[in-house]
Amino acid sequence: MITEITNTADARKIRRPARALPAAASAARAASDLAPLLVLPAAACVLARALGWPPLAFMFALAFAILGGLKWLTWRMALRNAAAPSAARSISYLLLWPGLDARAFLGPRTAPPPEESVWSGAAARTLLGALLLWGATRHVAEISAYAAAWTGMAGAVLLVHFGFFDLLALFWQAAGVQAECLMHEPHRARSLAEFWTKRWNTAFSAAARECCAASARERLGARGAWALVFALSGLVHEAVISVPACGGWGLPFGYFTLQLIGALLERSKVGRRFGLGRGLRGRIFALAAVILPAPLLFHLPFVERVVLPLLAAMGAI
Repeated sequence: MITEITNTADARKIRRPARALPAAASAARAASDLAPLLVLPAAACVLARALGWPPLAFMFALAFAILGGLKWLTWRMALRNAAAPSAARSISYLLLWPGLDARAFLGPRTAPPPEESVWSGAAARTLLGALLLWGATRHVAEISAYAAAWTGMAGAVLLVHFGFFDLLALFWQAAGVQAECLMHEPHRARSLAEFWTKRWNTAFSAAARECCAASARERLGARGAWALVFALSGLVHEAVISVPACGGWGLPFGYFTLQLIGALLERSKVGRRFGLGRGLRGRIFALAAVILPAPLLFHLPFVERVVLPLLAAMGAI
């Protein structure tokens, strides 16, 4: 099916109908698509062990290796389903944007310019995150190192994900590129499904939707697809949290198992009877389900061996 193009300047850049490939060619294409996602994290593990990298360096190496593999995979898939972008746009997507919605980023330049108030909001969040990270964390550390770690993590998320990444998205939008902010007011989520798919770190949800969600839904059904996506998220967080920390094994996976259980509960008869998945009750339940078990995700070995050394290296404590 050919998609509708509204931008006449890009009229020739249309989606092409997919053609069936021989089994051998299809396997070769899948291997080339997935190779970086498998090879880069493995190489990071080998190098970390051979060179004796500290947990902090190991975490960043694994995180960038997985991101690089997902970047390559989504870029390759977008090239097969949309117009061929310029080399500059491809390089920008691969190296200068943290999102994973390649099809939107590489598509026609149709994004409207952002309003000034949006810029000021992103700048304010960046400043507030910096104050929390390099100001409040130091004072909290005088009372409790563990509390300081959580304060520093909150400041870093506010600074990077809600601040800098928003500013970067606005920069691309000002250039006409469809680069949506990765965070969409997660505190307004009325359900866990809304929180994880539409409001929190949409880079991962975009990659999951592009790479496996649709086919998983066809083969496994809605609940099976949810289970697969949460399992993959748990494994990714095990890789970037438990592996570098050499401890806390299974806790991040357990955290996302709880998220799956909560999402299924919201859609159950019991959940609907109690008003979950909508309104104020849904919002309270979703935020509680995300926040209360968070120590499973960022467990004590990770805090002690990765977060606190990172804060010290940054001069935050």
